[in-house]
Amino acid sequence: MRRSTRRTTLTRWRTARRLVAFRWRTALLLLLTASVLTFAAVGVLAVRDSSARAATDAALADQGHRGFALQPSSDEAAELLAADERIAGVAEQHAQVRHEAAEVGVDLRATTDASLHLGVLAEGRFPSDASGLTLSTYAAELLDAEIGDDVRVVDPVEPTAFEDLVVTGLTLDPSDREDLTATRVDPDLAPAEVAAWLTDADPYGALGLGARVDAGEIGYRSTASVAEEAAASTPVAVADTAFAEPGLALLVLVVLGGIVVAAVPSTRADREGLRAAGWSTGRVWRLYRGVLVGIVLAGVAAGTAVVSLLLLVARERVSAVLGEQWQGISVPWTWVVLLSGLCSIAIWCGRLAGSAARSLSSLVGSSTPTPQRVTGFSILLLLGGAAVLAVAGAASRSDPPGQLTLLAPLGAALVAASLPGIVVPLVLARVPPATRSLSQRVTGGLHVVTAAVCVVCVLVGSRTAQTTHDTVVFETTSSAPQPAGSLVVSPVPQAAADELATAYAAAGGSTVERFRLVEESPTAMVRVTGTALPACMEEAGTTDPDAVDPLCFPQDTYAPVNTVAIGAADLERPVADPGLLDDASEVGLLHFSGAAATPVGSVEADADAGLGGNLPGLVLPPGYPLLGELGLRPAGADMVVLVDHGTLPPETRAELRATVSRLAPTAQVVDASGSSDYERSRGVAAATSLVAGALALGLVLLVGLSVATSNGLARSQLVALGASGRRRWGLAALWVAGTGVCLLLTLPLAFLAAWLTSIDIDASYGAAWALTAALTALALPAVVVALVRVPAGSGE
Repeated sequence: MRRSTRRTTLTRWRTARRLVAFRWRTALLLLLTASVLTFAAVGVLAVRDSSARAATDAALADQGHRGFALQPSSDEAAELLAADERIAGVAEQHAQVRHEAAEVGVDLRATTDASLHLGVLAEGRFPSDASGLTLSTYAAELLDAEIGDDVRVVDPVEPTAFEDLVVTGLTLDPSDREDLTATRVDPDLAPAEVAAWLTDADPYGALGLGARVDAGEIGYRSTASVAEEAAASTPVAVADTAFAEPGLALLVLVVLGGIVVAAVPSTRADREGLRAAGWSTGRVWRLYRGVLVGIVLAGVAAGTAVVSLLLLVARERVSAVLGEQWQGISVPWTWVVLLSGLCSIAIWCGRLAGSAARSLSSLVGSSTPTPQRVTGFSILLLLGGAAVLAVAGAASRSDPPGQLTLLAPLGAALVAASLPGIVVPLVLARVPPATRSLSQRVTGGLHVVTAAVCVVCVLVGSRTAQTTHDTVVFETTSSAPQPAGSLVVSPVPQAAADELATAYAAAGGSTVERFRLVEESPTAMVRVTGTALPACMEEAGTTDPDAVDPLCFPQDTYAPVNTVAIGAADLERPVADPGLLDDASEVGLLHFSGAAATPVGSVEADADAGLGGNLPGLVLPPGYPLLGELGLRPAGADMVVLVDHGTLPPETRAELRATVSRLAPTAQVVDASGSSDYERSRGVAAATSLVAGALALGLVLLVGLSVATSNGLARSQLVALGASGRRRWGLAALWVAGTGVCLLLTLPLAFLAAWLTSIDIDASYGAAWALTAALTALALPAVVVALVRVPAGSGE
């Protein structure tokens, strides 16, 4: 038995080799195509992942590979952290470094713990005491300094203050090729000078700081989350590949599938020869599937190996293009394995797909012909859909519009489903009886698929149009959460805020706003709102703001209940979010103790359009009497707003985000320089239309080609009867004309449904909603060509 099995395996292996050798051109084409496609796809993903890895490595190195970053909000909390030997402080300031005649500005990072190694060491060693420092490779290049050289570190604020230190090592930043950083050990750092505290001990567990963290006295964040955020800030050159895996896999599958499908007919003689030699049909197909899987997997493996080797060898040059310096590469092995599995499954299931196509061909070939007249069922669908649309239209005219407007897409879908049963008989109504009989037989196969794609076009198109319209309305009528293009960082210790403002100015930023945060705890918070809300709460006798009428809340602001902060020294009068001010230019104040809120009066303020949302709703001048009345004291941290952050080059913005991660690792960062939520919603809606259109196009193509195959006899008879090519083209166009008219009619139906369900404010609906119908219509010319094509053996 074993000998028989071994003999069968050897026979199959020899036959497979001979088959590949005989069809070497096809095999080579498939192998090269798989290799090139995999090379390109893996190359794109590997560059993206390597860039993300560089950002992750840089972020972790900036935090000394410690597990947690802490930032206190008071001097008392800073003293508490400084007293714990398990916690190391890191200060950062701008300084000038001189070596011989050269001088360069660097970000000087100092730590209280010599065992805390900041940065990725390229050469030498980290300093072990206060007499040494490391320089970044780029800074050392500009200074023409080497390990062992003496350099002078000058304080830019006090040029007469300097220290002479020895270069003990060179560091690099994998995400920034032109990093200008120096690190040193300074055990005499005052707690107030420290920007961040780093530790491997859990603040809630081993350090016992849970109560202070919960009270807001100490902020903390895991460095793993800092690194994850850094990995998302990839250079603009690779940022658009964030979700490229599905699209690249689909591209590879479609191209390879097309080659395989095109090659199958040419192997018919080979398969017949194997059957004549005694091979069963199943055995023949297993042989072909095995050969195809082997060739494709070999191509995928070859493409992956070549691109991995090239990137590894040329990583210095490739990373230099992105302004980075990779220490290694990241190959998307998971994607490669999934792609290999998908290709294998697709090829192995190819015979099932062929059987399904033949079954579909038989189905559409034996389907009921298109009726000669409009059917009662189609009229019933049409009248039912029209009735639902009428109800939705009536609901949309009420004030406010009723919930029944949501039925509009359903009504439009019912009308769309009725279109083939009405339009196609009308299209064929005026043709001669013989032509009509033949046409009804052929178009019957397209009837069901036309109804299905019409429903899809209406539902997807109306949803896309509504989403586009409503997001445009919200975007133009709602106040923004923060100034467009700005970057909000909060909380930031004051010393770190000074350094961040300096770094921002050096990067080309021109406008920085800072708000001094006030001390607060979950049981003692002051919030600003409109004057109507406290009045409503007092009238209702409640301490729960959510218990009053929603109209009591300010309606023209992104944050109807917002924070209070302290402004700059030159601020003379309180300023507030314009959406909170009443007719008397006053805002209301609430004191929260847990969930209970107590009105504590009001204050006059000037309007400042830059406030509100993610920024404070009320800013008081330093020393303002109300601060003492409410017990509001500075917390030792600021909210920093980099107003024109979005105008800087993408590379500069990425460098600033890295600076923020170093100076304020526990801060919350909100970036308004990228795509807004509204833009992302419109993008998702457009992508949905595109995908739905592609699927509908594929369905119409599959059914249309099956219709052409199943009606081969009718097409042969047309040739035998002497029908000219022009006549056959006219008939084929007539046969798909009904489907084309139905697709055209879905456009006003989709727009009507969107118009009835969207907000009643004039705004653009865009053009993406028509993508589904437009893409589906692209299948019709191919179906016409298939119907015109002369069947084999027809004699023409």
